[in-house]
Amino acid sequence: MKNKLEPQRQCIGCKRVFPKKELLRFVKGQSGSIVIDRKKILPGRGVYLCPDENCFSRARKGKVFQKMLGIDSVVGDEDARIMDALIEKTDEFLCKQNKPFLGAPGENQEKCSITSNIQAFKRCSSRGGCA
Repeated sequence: MKNKLEPQRQCIGCKRVFPKKELLRFVKGQSGSIVIDRKKILPGRGVYLCPDENCFSRARKGKVFQKMLGIDSVVGDEDARIMDALIEKTDEFLCKQNKPFLGAPGENQEKCSITSNIQAFKRCSSRGGCA
């Protein structure tokens, strides 16, 4: 039996390639706004973003959402929804891998809390991956 390869997608912020399940997918909704496709099944052109706020900032600054999805602009409430989704995805990603909080020695060693995992994810992504 053949091993199925896991689908890969490119992040619109950093242009790195990741397994599809680790990324957030966004599509253009019927009203012309950005819709977060959590199950990755909505019809239409989708763009993928890794759960890193630096990638979101780069994509937003370069107007990548507008260019790739063909929308006029990203409004403030969409920014907030995207940031919430990034936080949730970061937390989910690290918790599924059972990664502990990677803080400095003596810091609170919690597992699977959103704020600690965002910090841990940033450290992992800056080093090229968690050990």
